[in-house]
Amino acid sequence: MTRLLSQILRRFTPPMLRSDSPARPMVVRRRHWFLQETRFLFLTRKGPVEITVKPALILGAAFAGFVGTGVIAAATLFVATSRSRWSPTNPSPRPKPVRRPRS
Repeated sequence: MTRLLSQILRRFTPPMLRSDSPARPMVVRRRHWFLQETRFLFLTRKGPVEITVKPALILGAAFAGFVGTGVIAAATLFVATSRSRWSPTNPSPRPKPVRRPRS
């Protein structure tokens, strides 16, 4: 299964270089694991593309997303509950149409 997934990814992604150079390592170790930095170098038709991934940035983005989602949910609940207090739950019945006598 892993081999099949690997073959599929290789087919659709550009080639990636692994660095053995101590000046440009692919993984930069820091004191804490969440400050560690991983680099990916992809060779595309338009030129090389380097992507840097830090767990701290991913965790920060996830935290901001959760906080944003929580704020939107809380605001929605606040508006939904406050509107039910302002508007009547049973709307007034429609007035009956006036019938004109036939002549």
